[in-house]
Amino acid sequence: MGDDGRMASPSLYLFLAGAGVLAMWLDTRFPNLAPKSFSKRIGAAVAACLVLHMLPLSGTSVMAVYASLFGMVLPAFIGSFLTALWLLRFLRDARTA
Repeated sequence: MGDDGRMASPSLYLFLAGAGVLAMWLDTRFPNLAPKSFSKRIGAAVAACLVLHMLPLSGTSVMAVYASLFGMVLPAFIGSFLTALWLLRFLRDARTA
């Protein structure tokens, strides 16, 4: 729920779920894309968080909203979820080693 007691739009959850599915597909399709060292994976996660915080959103028109959502926000969420997968995989592999 939001601060005013309203629930978020279901399309927001679908948007985030789609970004997560695309991140999992990218990770499965291109397994060598992940950095080898833990420090580089942390750096990628920090960069993804910075990109998410610095995204400019345009609400001037409906077309501008869709362009910013699918041109900037979706790739940023995919990158964030992808780096999260890389970190989780590294931690899993470190635990089993």
